[in-house]
Amino acid sequence: MVAAATKDARAAAEQFARDSGVSVEGIKTATQGYFEITARDGDGGGGWGVSDTPYKKVRVVTTIDFYLR
Repeated sequence: MVAAATKDARAAAEQFARDSGVSVEGIKTATQGYFEITARDGDGGGGWGVSDTPYKKVRVVTTIDFYLR
């Protein structure tokens, strides 16, 4: 999940760089500030957002600062 969040962040940075006429270099800083696992929408669930269903919704928030050149 963290790898997917990092890949998405790099893709967004590359699009921003293309639109700005620059290129993306290495990662300057990276933090993982939030990670949450809850029942999917409509699954009901017991307390704390957890249900008996094997299907869960996962949210990962990663902040990555890239060097631009």
